[in-house]
Amino acid sequence: MRTAPLQHGFVQRSWLWHRTYGHDLWEAQRFALTVPPALGRADVARALSLTLERHEALRTTFSADQDGDPTQTVWPAEPVAPQEHTVSTVEDEEEVARRLHKAPFDVARDWPIRSALVTRDDVRTLYVVIAHIAADYAAASIVEEEMTQTLEAYATGGEPDLPAIGEQPADVAYAEQSPAGRAAEERALVHWRDELRQLPTGLLPVPVRPEHGGYVEAELLSKASTYAIHQLAKRDAVGHSAVFLAALCTALSVHTGQTVIPLGFTWGGRDPARLRRTVGSLFRDMVLRVDLSDRPAFRVAAARMQHLIYRNAKRMRFDMMRFVEQEIALDVQRGTRLRAGAFLNFVRLAAPPEDLDRTVPPPGPPWRHPIRRARVALRWRRLHAATELTVTRLAESEPYAVPNLYAEVFSSGPWLRTFVSAKESLLPAPAAEWLVRAVDHLLTRAARDGDLTFDRMTELIGGGTVRDARWVFLDHSWVHCGAVELLLLRHPGVASAQVLPHGSEDGGEALTARVAVRDPELTPADLRDFLLFHGDDRYAVACPVRFEIYADPGSGSSAGGERSDWSGLALLAAGDGRGDGPRRPGTAAETALRDAVAEANGLTDVDLAAQYVTAGGRLERLPLVLTALRRRGFTGVRLEDFWRPSRLATLATQLSADPERGSGGSTPDQRSARTASG
Repeated sequence: MRTAPLQHGFVQRSWLWHRTYGHDLWEAQRFALTVPPALGRADVARALSLTLERHEALRTTFSADQDGDPTQTVWPAEPVAPQEHTVSTVEDEEEVARRLHKAPFDVARDWPIRSALVTRDDVRTLYVVIAHIAADYAAASIVEEEMTQTLEAYATGGEPDLPAIGEQPADVAYAEQSPAGRAAEERALVHWRDELRQLPTGLLPVPVRPEHGGYVEAELLSKASTYAIHQLAKRDAVGHSAVFLAALCTALSVHTGQTVIPLGFTWGGRDPARLRRTVGSLFRDMVLRVDLSDRPAFRVAAARMQHLIYRNAKRMRFDMMRFVEQEIALDVQRGTRLRAGAFLNFVRLAAPPEDLDRTVPPPGPPWRHPIRRARVALRWRRLHAATELTVTRLAESEPYAVPNLYAEVFSSGPWLRTFVSAKESLLPAPAAEWLVRAVDHLLTRAARDGDLTFDRMTELIGGGTVRDARWVFLDHSWVHCGAVELLLLRHPGVASAQVLPHGSEDGGEALTARVAVRDPELTPADLRDFLLFHGDDRYAVACPVRFEIYADPGSGSSAGGERSDWSGLALLAAGDGRGDGPRRPGTAAETALRDAVAEANGLTDVDLAAQYVTAGGRLERLPLVLTALRRRGFTGVRLEDFWRPSRLATLATQLSADPERGSGGSTPDQRSARTASG
């Protein structure tokens, strides 16, 4: 047995969710294998045991040290066996698989893998489920591949010839904690601090819309895009993801009118080569700041995406908790909630079609001979005719519907499957359909014609958003004055609000908020903080640079909070709202929050006018903070609330007294581990 710190990546967020809520942020990985008829139960158990012996992550438990920081404990390998089920119907088998997948993992006590051998009509299927904290998609694929090879080898009476094992996660963690690893992390964080400062605050913002609404999904299966993306990648020696990003970001720029696109991008975390076959959770998101302000042609855009991915990939060795803390501090400074407005999950594509060059010629300059040009165009039209479009409306959000736009692309047989999902108020069904068709059109026309200028791409796909005079372009993003007003009016002390655009000192645009208040004690800092706590870049909200607070006489405003005449109101306060100085506790909730934050983080004092991170709090200590609050009899806040770039004093207003829990609760304990195959 050995104990190590946790390696960097989204595994850190998984740990945080398990410690706080008892489940992962992401669904468990799963796969199913048909067991060769020649094998018995003992052979399947031997294959499982070999897999766990090779990969430490599958026999690791995840807990915390005495200070509350994340740890992983690797246990000695032991023989394991799957659960066994005999069923008579497909429905019964599906139910067994569903229960196996949905059952929660207690990763502090149990090994993060479970399996079931299901027999139906003399066909045996092995179902395997692995907690996401122990295996990301790439790791699960490695386990599936090795178990398939092992079962096939056992079926022929031999032993599997398996590839060399990748570096174990605990060893990765120790390397990251070494002096060289810490130096590389600091260099990476300096790079990302600069990138985050320049990142737009959002994408696809909307003006005032109903808060409740469904989601829209659009999926396009295109054979033409399959041929196009392979030909373009081959011609320009760039990755398939760079080609797709060029099409997607160009379409988004045309649709939104933003020249800089903020985008999250899946990165497997398996560079250098020694990590290629590591079974563990190494993945994380790469933030891309895609600058199209010079209106590049398609080939230039694709090369730019490749360079951007390569440049950022060299700087991905950093502590995810420190990265998020850095992001939060910048949010406080900028007065926004910074999030990548779009997220692309680019899954590795299948091999190129065997008839690639025979079906469509490599892209080049337009063919001069009219007959030859017509034949090439006809081939592409035939391919392009083979598309299938599906647009679906959902009443509820899916797990991937967290960013403003979720996009996914991968091979499905001979098809390239492009999928997008967004809240319908952000991307209505016609716009979602337009987006997947625009990406498909740009890929195929770039492959057919050799290259496309930005103007030509705009002409081909059309689109674009019409905005009225109340939209303001701030910090590379669109903001709607009405959305800021609506959010201000949610404050119980605000009677009416008006948000006005004006020129800023740097030559751009800024906002000023006029607010008539029922509560004369309200300050600019209170209003700014209210916006930061309740704001969401699904709506076009950014903090004004100036707040003017007036006394409300109780008349002159409509039911909607609008006021036509401000000249006769008494000015109570004005300022940027960036702070009123240190704040001491004034309520029982503020005292409880201050003491909980101080206790969990080993601090002697906590300024309630600061955000949790800027006050000295660490994200990995949040489970301890919440436990300490429950012990003091307060609930009402969640882990994610501490991400918001608002003051602790504002967070304290969300707490509610729960006397029954005041005497209970304790720090998450260091629970002993037991091995479990089922």
